[in-house]
Amino acid sequence: MTILMVNKFHYLRGGAERYVFDLTRLLEREGHRVIPFATHHRENVSSPYSADFIPAPDFDSPAGPGAALRAAGRVIYSRSARRALAQVLARHQPDLVHLHNIAHHFSPSVLDELRRAGLPVVQTVHDFKLLCPTYLMLCHGEICERCAGGNVVHAILHRCNRGSVLRSAVSAAESFLAATRDAYAPVRRFLCPSLFLLEKLRARGFAPERLVHLPLFVDPARFGGVGESEAGLGEHAIFVGRLSAEKGLRTLLQAAAAAREVPLVIAGDGPLAPELARIVRDQSLTHVTLAGRLSGEALVERWRRARFTLVPSECYENFPLAAAESFALGKPVVGSRLGGVAELVGAEGERGRLVPPRDPSALAQAMRALWAVPEEAQAMGRSARAEVNRRYTPEVHWAGLRQAYAEAGAPIRAGLP
Repeated sequence: MTILMVNKFHYLRGGAERYVFDLTRLLEREGHRVIPFATHHRENVSSPYSADFIPAPDFDSPAGPGAALRAAGRVIYSRSARRALAQVLARHQPDLVHLHNIAHHFSPSVLDELRRAGLPVVQTVHDFKLLCPTYLMLCHGEICERCAGGNVVHAILHRCNRGSVLRSAVSAAESFLAATRDAYAPVRRFLCPSLFLLEKLRARGFAPERLVHLPLFVDPARFGGVGESEAGLGEHAIFVGRLSAEKGLRTLLQAAAAAREVPLVIAGDGPLAPELARIVRDQSLTHVTLAGRLSGEALVERWRRARFTLVPSECYENFPLAAAESFALGKPVVGSRLGGVAELVGAEGERGRLVPPRDPSALAQAMRALWAVPEEAQAMGRSARAEVNRRYTPEVHWAGLRQAYAEAGAPIRAGLP
């Protein structure tokens, strides 16, 4: 079967891209042909299909008001993206289209082309864009569900996109157009990594039969075996991810200042990096290491030496891969009692500890408690690794995905091994 994999980025930008690349390898291993369709970027992973990619729009620094209007128009409806997709469909004749993140860079226009083509379409829903024009369901740092009912004007009134009325209006217009035209009608199955997201979409009015709970996956083999000495005994706690405000990093450093006995490694890069470096310096947080962006074996090795992983998010998470990858390494998670984080960690003490978001005191207390009793972290780590082997392996994921593909009308027999 030939599958067109549509995601606006073709480099390792975040968890969505990690999944797209891992999924591509999984599908190819199962004997399928996977064709990516994305935008050009200097960091793109090399692909024989890159000639089909479209130019990445520059939303941040267009040259003059005319260019700004053209960029805004492309976000709302990109005719060039639709034409490019039509050419790709004609050239490669896919049996199924698997969508990921398409907003802004592709716009709802590509959905119109898929409607015209009549192909089976599924979409993995990586974030909350279908409910919130600015993805995160945050308003100036606070959880917000005002637009989840469909009245996206709130995004403009509260300047939710970087404090800009214009940016917020463009984001709201894109969401409004998609909703009023039923742009997502061609998507036969929405693949929801968390039950939390699935229920949010159901409450918004998405038909239950189009919603499939399909968690993402991690390959335990990538992380190797987990020895007893590694599962709970470690040299530090670790945060792995994008350094942005919604990830709770300011709260994490406040907690670290109160729990100085817990060495902390922060692995990642992002817009908050300079501010975090300044806080670490000004407050003499000598036990905090800003390791920068790590990948491959360097990341796995640093993670392997951790006692537990921190996921102190202050926004709704869907399925944080950092938590699942931590589990694969036999590391419990100390995370926010919020959205998909709480869903992954489960009952208190089962695979980690949960604390209220934006509560540095509670976070510090949980960090100190788990650091002081390594045997407890060890037991939670064993439970976490077992959960990965039970629910989040490539084999389990492929069984669910194959079923969803078949239900969407793809030429694949869901009962095959």
